[in-house]
Amino acid sequence: RLKAGRGVLFGRRLAQLHPEKMAAVASRKRDATENQSARSGQQEEQGMKQVASMDDARMRDVVTSASETAPPAPRCARRRVRSALRVYDDTEPEPRERHIARGRFAAALPGFCGGGGISAALLLRRHEQGQRHRTPSEQVATGGLIFKDAAGETLDARFESQEVLRTHTLVAEPSLQHFEVLQQAVDSWEFDAIQFASITGNRPLSGLFDFLFCSYGVLEHFGMEHGKLSNFISKIECGYHDSNPYHNRTHATSVLHSMHALLQLGGVGSMVAPVFGHGGVERLACWIAAAGHDYDHLGLTNDFMVKSGHDRATRYNDMHVNENHHAAAAFAVLQRQECNFLAVLPRASQRQVRSLVIQMVLSTDTADHMSLLKSFNECVDMNLVAGSEAQGRERTLSHARFAPNSEEEATRVLKFAMKCSDLGHLSIDWDLHTRWVSVLEDEFFLQGDQERALAMPVSFLMDRSKPGPSSSQVGFYNFVVFPLFRSLARAAPASEPMLQGASANFERWRALEEGEKQRPGATARLRWRMAMWWF
Repeated sequence: RLKAGRGVLFGRRLAQLHPEKMAAVASRKRDATENQSARSGQQEEQGMKQVASMDDARMRDVVTSASETAPPAPRCARRRVRSALRVYDDTEPEPRERHIARGRFAAALPGFCGGGGISAALLLRRHEQGQRHRTPSEQVATGGLIFKDAAGETLDARFESQEVLRTHTLVAEPSLQHFEVLQQAVDSWEFDAIQFASITGNRPLSGLFDFLFCSYGVLEHFGMEHGKLSNFISKIECGYHDSNPYHNRTHATSVLHSMHALLQLGGVGSMVAPVFGHGGVERLACWIAAAGHDYDHLGLTNDFMVKSGHDRATRYNDMHVNENHHAAAAFAVLQRQECNFLAVLPRASQRQVRSLVIQMVLSTDTADHMSLLKSFNECVDMNLVAGSEAQGRERTLSHARFAPNSEEEATRVLKFAMKCSDLGHLSIDWDLHTRWVSVLEDEFFLQGDQERALAMPVSFLMDRSKPGPSSSQVGFYNFVVFPLFRSLARAAPASEPMLQGASANFERWRALEEGEKQRPGATARLRWRMAMWWF
């Protein structure tokens, strides 16, 4: 400190005695800095032209090798990648091509980091697929996400997002494989969350959650801090107990993907967006609700909590015990200063997000299944009749299209979508679906063991000595799944693939049930196969 202080005093004294010399020194430093910047700019432009001229095969090799061999990313590397990926003004010629060329050049930068590699690979993949900027009308037609800037101009958040161009670490050690899985997941109804958990070191929820926020430009649109977002989702993910065979972070990831698929591919997002003003708040709430809908789940049902006198049942007066705890505990995490990425929102928007999240999480309680289904069908019927009459058509609903007219109706749609997302595994590939049924059965049997140990009556389907959930799927589909999925497809026809997937799995279960009648032991053999898949 003394040496530093003497140096500062000496510099000030020297400037007083010899101002001409100090001015000359400052001028030389300024000239050297400008020359260095000019040389760096020329080298960058030359490198950009060379890399932009590479063929796709060569560029893929560059991105892959950079992703696999890059050292840990220091701050200087992040600054260099951000500089190389900076977004040009729309007044410049061919800005999209310049973006792609910059992204390619960044992939070949020395000291290049893994997060930047994923971003560069994302740009490269979009370029190879010939994707372009879509107009707002095309976004509405495809169920895309539309944001508005300060001037009221609509922006394609997915393809014009600066956040996608920045360096973000999706998982502890990101790789091109993670990106490929995520990119396929956001554009498909199918997603193997179990496989994604294995390749991410059991960090699937944070990987998908971060990818959605970054790729759709949500952080940039709302001005949120990525560090706080990462802290929030990391703590939420760690709050899921790995000891639960079913209600764990992998299940939350699967539900998050199903919710995204309904919003983006199923048309639910474009359906409710006009009611909420195209601000994107409702999509933000849906992602948070899906990610935290089973946070800190103990693998026990509400009925068990109430009958055993659990502390949570006492705290929530035996009402929606698990669901109330999931929502309250998740918001307790969000209220921490280092995790509150919603703090930048206006207070009214924060309250709106909180209200939507709570209602969606509470809607997953199976006790409210019938009331939720009834209210949703009544809402759809009234809306379709009003819409057909307003258009001067006959009082038939064949040509009417459902569109919520108020926030109350839009919220009812989101609650129903959340309920269907919680059962999303029932509509995916058969082999993956049966693996989920297997772990659900394991969790049911674990609760049955506790009930037996506490001298309580063993709940239905939870007794190891009797048939479990795998033997009751036909009835479950008929009385629970199909009424939900058919009602959703009626309101949002684009969600038909979810109903078709459920129908395909139902036929497999019905064939097994009929085979069990003719050849006893078929269901037991299926349970044995499901158990073997985990090894």
